[in-house]
Amino acid sequence: MKIIIIVLLTIRQAYFFELNLTNHINKGFIANGEKYDAKKYPFVVYIYATIRHPDGSVNRPGCTGSLVKQFYVLTAAHCLAKKNKRKEPAEKTDASLFLVYLGSFNKKITRKVAETYVPEGYLDYTKNKSAPQMSDIAVMRLEKPFKDVNIFLKIGGKPKDFENTALECTCIGFGLVNTTTTDLNGRMMTTSVNFGRTACRGYDNDDISLRWREYLCSIAGRLTMICPGDSGGPMICNGMLYGVCSFFFNHRAGQTVCGGPDIQTVHTFIYTHLTFVNSIIDPDANKKNEKEKKKKKKKKKKNKKGSGNLIKPHLIIHTILTILLYSVLTIILK
Repeated sequence: MKIIIIVLLTIRQAYFFELNLTNHINKGFIANGEKYDAKKYPFVVYIYATIRHPDGSVNRPGCTGSLVKQFYVLTAAHCLAKKNKRKEPAEKTDASLFLVYLGSFNKKITRKVAETYVPEGYLDYTKNKSAPQMSDIAVMRLEKPFKDVNIFLKIGGKPKDFENTALECTCIGFGLVNTTTTDLNGRMMTTSVNFGRTACRGYDNDDISLRWREYLCSIAGRLTMICPGDSGGPMICNGMLYGVCSFFFNHRAGQTVCGGPDIQTVHTFIYTHLTFVNSIIDPDANKKNEKEKKKKKKKKKKNKKGSGNLIKPHLIIHTILTILLYSVLTIILK
């Protein structure tokens, strides 16, 4: 396998990171993880493609994904899009080049891909300066569903779930189990995850500080962690899909090696891209959400207006006392 290049630039003791997405191949592993339970997680898939370039070279990208509905797989945008060397907007890889394997690559149970969907925000991110992944989420529509799968991974997660606490989450991915050995049966691990402005190491970096709302960050310092080969893989918290594996970096500007003590791993928080995802897999959900927002806004406005028309208790007492005083003065003056 070729090596994913992770460029680390240090500016004002802040870190700017950019994955080379021209070769976004499966180059890593869930470092120090354990074999995942395919029966417990039947919705995890391996994504594979064979891409031949004009110069004759061949890439065989491999990523992880999750079946969220019969026909739909959720994964990372950099698994489906490539950025050319001229730093122009990224382009999607032809959907027909992908094969989706049910669970293990070794099972050989596959489905072809009919269409891929990548958010505009990701396609345009190369117009900005060197930065971490942005809008790194994507959807694949299968030509046919997997007939033996009837359990799908429900999307969930909101910022309030992380208020004053870290969540214990499960991450799953396919790839290497060390620097030389591949285990396409898949690996899994449990990790503590934070969300918030200071959740990621290097949060003072200008780019991280602007994009923290779309990142879920595992607590750094653990030797068990996700790596680029697990790109697109699920982060399952509270039994639901909260995030997809995006990128990692060394927050101390040292060597970027999977399993290292100073590695910060990052998942894309699906909550921040829920409108995009629902527009493809469940358009009615967006309509329902819009109706609920309007209803809440209307109710809030009505309550505010109604509260303004109510006579407050202290005004009632004041009125009664004024009337009594007037009555007493009237009697005395007579």
